[in-house]
Amino acid sequence: MNRIGLTTVTLGTLAIAMASGCQNKLVGSWEGSGQPSDAPLQFTSMTFAPDGTFTAEAAYADNVRAVTGTWSSKKNMLELEGGRTYGYSIKNDQITFEDPETGHEITLQRVR
Repeated sequence: MNRIGLTTVTLGTLAIAMASGCQNKLVGSWEGSGQPSDAPLQFTSMTFAPDGTFTAEAAYADNVRAVTGTWSSKKNMLELEGGRTYGYSIKNDQITFEDPETGHEITLQRVR
């Protein structure tokens, strides 16, 4: 393959990879504004990376712990490593997650 053809294929592949990473509106960092006492579990911050990994800070009453793992989403359903699934909706820079088992909702604001 000549140099122009190889460059075209490389740039095309890069453009597809970038576009597919940007299509998911979950990618980015989010912060909660509620107090841990509002619910038994409150995510105070979450970051979803385009590579399918996440980090989060979860507050359980007076305890805060870091959580990491992998994530995927399909049709407004978020699946976290370990099989936990949440419904979600995004409006402007706000995301609301709903636990389908309990109906409990957590709302976070996009920070970047």
